Amino acid sequence: MGYSVAVFGSCARNDFDNLSDKDILFVYDDNFYPSKEIKNMQSNGWNCSEYTYKEFQNISSLGSLFVQHIKQDSIIKKDDDNILKNILLSYAPKDDYTADIIQAEKNFTILKYIENSSIGVLWALDVISVLLRNYSVLRLANNNIYEFSLSRMYSFMMELYGFDDREFQCLCKLRYFKYIYRHKQQCNFYEIKNFLSDILEILSQKLSLNIRVNFLQ
Repeated sequence: MGYSVAVFGSCARNDFDNLSDKDILFVYDDNFYPSKEIKNMQSNGWNCSEYTYKEFQNISSLGSLFVQHIKQDSIIKKDDDNILKNILLSYAPKDDYTADIIQAEKNFTILKYIENSSIGVLWALDVISVLLRNYSVLRLANNNIYEFSLSRMYSFMMELYGFDDREFQCLCKLRYFKYIYRHKQQCNFYEIKNFLSDILEILSQKLSLNIRVNFLQ
């Protein structure tokens, strides 16, 4: 009845700030679920990613970049029989993520209809923040760049796809609105709607992501 625990992301890289998520991974035997430990971390504000050892091995075998993220940016806190360590040691990324990029582009269609309100626009910015991060990870991986720090990732994207300083700052600001949305804080409706328009224009011009948005009245 073993399990493994690893802190990953900004907490492991030591570049955590007040907008950062706290991310932790639990991997465990099929016949054991560490519910007490997971609930304890969730109650203390941690985002828990959960896999059985078999599931984690499977995504590792498929070249999942989440496993690269754990291999590169994690601190293992507990690892019964070194199972997690050995999975990470045997991991290798895929040679080509083109199919994953195409799917990541399709995921943006969730933004087709947006409620014409502050909550609706903030939701859209939250979604874009998450989807664009995943999309950028894949685009960089296809250039043999494996980066998961948001600011460094967008710096690489800036070099590869010609973002200027203003566009770079707009991309980085997405995480601020993600934080605002998830903590149910208030924003000026016209400010965030204009910001959403700016982001959509940047994604269209620089990444050819033509995201069609319709506002529901």
